[in-house]
Amino acid sequence: MSNSKYLDSLNQEEHRNLTKKLFDKQNGKDEENNFGLTHESCNKSKQDADLRVARTLCTLEDIKNQTPNGETTSLKHVLQYYNGSKYDFKYKVNENVIEYSFPNIGDNNIYKSTIFEDKLSGEKSSFIEIPIEYIFMMG
Repeated sequence: MSNSKYLDSLNQEEHRNLTKKLFDKQNGKDEENNFGLTHESCNKSKQDADLRVARTLCTLEDIKNQTPNGETTSLKHVLQYYNGSKYDFKYKVNENVIEYSFPNIGDNNIYKSTIFEDKLSGEKSSFIEIPIEYIFMMG
């Protein structure tokens, strides 16, 4: 018997079907870190909240707990946790376009993005999406 009126109302077949449905929907692995207990009030307040958000918050809490004493948790710690900064980001600039690819992770497409220049400062920038394996945090 559980602490849930809803779960207690299900017969064995309904419970098995619900478990399979949730397992499939959440892409859940049958591992300890994929389960979560909530107080009844917490469960009611989350309503239809996305489980991915809850998992992300839990992961961030893990990263925070693994941060050495005296350090503030930062992008550096997130990259370390996810095994980032594995590969050098190589690119080529042709006039006002940056060209790049990600061969180390099997993506040999050549991507191109416009380079913008600030008229006052002369600072150049571009907006690109880079896989975490190529993101590097200095210092």
